Amino acid sequence: MTNEDEPEATEPLRRLSDILLRPYLVRELLWCGACDVPWVPILFPPMSRYYVCTKKECSRPAMPARLTEHPVWSRFVRTHGTLAQGVPRERRHGVLKYELRRVVVRDGMVLRLEWWR
Repeated sequence: MTNEDEPEATEPLRRLSDILLRPYLVRELLWCGACDVPWVPILFPPMSRYYVCTKKECSRPAMPARLTEHPVWSRFVRTHGTLAQGVPRERRHGVLKYELRRVVVRDGMVLRLEWWR
């Protein structure tokens, strides 16, 4: 393999890495209400973002990221309207971590937001 070929060969891996490392909005904030353990982000084929309980025995299914992230951010906007205005997407996770202690996934995939204040 020559140096000329290397950029072409690594480009798909770089794109995949970008997707895998893309910030999940509620990472480190999502907790299982039944198991009292964190949920973690996971990527299922074909590039579908999910969160899943870290306890293998948990009966709760993996949850699509959009079904957790959008409601959490929407609730934050309703609660802290002026604070949320103009926050770019890439900084939203940091803002949520500052304001939220955790987001608990309860029965029926209901989300309970626990605020620091």
